[in-house]
Amino acid sequence: MAELDAVAAAKYFKDAKILVQMPKLDKDGNPVRHPETKRIVTVDEDLEPRHIVGVRDLGNTVSITVADGRKYAATKSGAGK
Repeated sequence: MAELDAVAAAKYFKDAKILVQMPKLDKDGNPVRHPETKRIVTVDEDLEPRHIVGVRDLGNTVSITVADGRKYAATKSGAGK
């Protein structure tokens, strides 16, 4: 199985409207915590190549793992080749 880079893989998912939960960062780049629960605050962001942490080319499908741990698969089309 061949490995693709995140930029090449992201083109297969551009119309999928995938939202990735990422930590909200303060101006210094540190995660923001909720004042009462102390949990890290997350924000939904549209999928971008920087969110993709793993890519597998499975022949006629592409599988990705995104930063929040979820996995997605997309069928390759003529537009993506």
